[in-house]
Amino acid sequence: MNNRERDWLWRHYRQNTDAGSMHSLRDWGVAVGEEISLGLVGDAQSEKDAQERVEKLIAKWTFLLTDQNTPGKGREMSDERKIVELCMEFLEAADKRRVDRFNELLDDGVPVNFQHPKYLETAIHITCSNKFANALTERLLAHPEIDLLLRDQFGRQPWNNAELFGIDTELAERVLNATLEQVEEQQIGKDTFYQEYQEYLSEWMNSEWYFHLARRASYTTQEPE
Repeated sequence: MNNRERDWLWRHYRQNTDAGSMHSLRDWGVAVGEEISLGLVGDAQSEKDAQERVEKLIAKWTFLLTDQNTPGKGREMSDERKIVELCMEFLEAADKRRVDRFNELLDDGVPVNFQHPKYLETAIHITCSNKFANALTERLLAHPEIDLLLRDQFGRQPWNNAELFGIDTELAERVLNATLEQVEEQQIGKDTFYQEYQEYLSEWMNSEWYFHLARRASYTTQEPE
């Protein structure tokens, strides 16, 4: 991405988090800014371990992105923006099936449920749209923090993409079953869950949906890089 694209995505991120239409980094456990000291939100880890995670992400951003047409910009950007850009690198790795980079970022603690600021897709939304990305979907499905109930801008959950884009049938079924487990854990009720799915389905049939289908189909027809 160039600087203009990064600025555009950052504006979308701020607008959507302020409006509550997408989760912020703080919602996903990464506390940034002055209101909360650097670290993870919650009691799962100590303050020291939490701060180390954020510092590791900042160091990763510095290593990967400061030399990509952003001279001197690292001193001007907030830690939150740096981690957002790192999350975008993670989504791009999922989209382009850059397996080594994908695994590297996931291992370094990039929030697995980060949503694209424009499309609201998570990494598993993206990999479930690509029959060549089954290994990445498997990795995400096994992640202890994965949230399979998040919806993209069209209201789709990852299991919808898994069925619509024709990935491995057995894997698609496991994505659905894992989704239903989370539905039960949150006491949503399966009837309500499927009713909402039907309501969202009726909203997909518009010009934007077909455009987005073509966008994702362009990746499912290519061999891995």
